[in-house]
Amino acid sequence: MVALGEKLESLPALLRQLLKVAFGKKHSLEFGLIVDPEFSPDVYVEGWIIRKARLSRDHPGPRAMLIALERLAGGYQQEYQQLR
Repeated sequence: MVALGEKLESLPALLRQLLKVAFGKKHSLEFGLIVDPEFSPDVYVEGWIIRKARLSRDHPGPRAMLIALERLAGGYQQEYQQLR
């Protein structure tokens, strides 16, 4: 979780455009953060489909990101099956 926190802290504070940052893989799915200058960041998991969830502006830290990733990855297979 420390490495994830360091990666989050290294992101630029001010942006002019959307920024997608891949952090790695979890459950064979790429995961990362989509940072929008006008909204709270979105955490995403990507495989055949992309699932994303908005993080709270008040708590965008590594723990919140890991909880969101678990939730997204947990529902990935079901959503994929529905789309097939």
